Amino acid sequence: MGKLSPVLGGAVLLLATAAFSAPAAADVTDAQARCVERSGRHADNTIGEITDGGTPIRTGPYSDCRVIWRTTSAEQRAQYHCYAFNDVENDWTYLTVGAYTGWVYSGNLYGGGSYVPCDTRITGPAPRG
Repeated sequence: MGKLSPVLGGAVLLLATAAFSAPAAADVTDAQARCVERSGRHADNTIGEITDGGTPIRTGPYSDCRVIWRTTSAEQRAQYHCYAFNDVENDWTYLTVGAYTGWVYSGNLYGGGSYVPCDTRITGPAPRG
C-alpha cells in the first residue's frame, strides 16, 4: 500500500475523529471558534477617539464576537494598541477604553484606528500603508 497524501490522510483522520466524537463537539460554531478571546500586541500608544456612543468592544475582530462593553458616549478616548484585518478583510483595532480592552471595528474610530500592525495570528491582506 502506498503513502497517503497529507490532504487525504488528514481527511481520513478527520472522518474517523468525527465518527467517534461526542455530540457536544459538533455544537461549536465557526463564529465561536474565531471569537475565542484574541489579544493583539501593545505596540501603539496613540490616543484616539470612538465616533459613536454605544460602540461595542468585542472579544475578537468579528462582528459576531461577544461584546465585552459598549462605549458610553461619542468621542470617548481610547488607547490604540494595534490593528489587524480579519479573514473577510475587515479592519479592526485592538484598544483599551477605561478598564476594557478588546477589538473595535476601525470604521468606528476617528482617523481609522491604529496604524501599527498586530502580530500575524489573524490572517488577511498585507498591512496597510
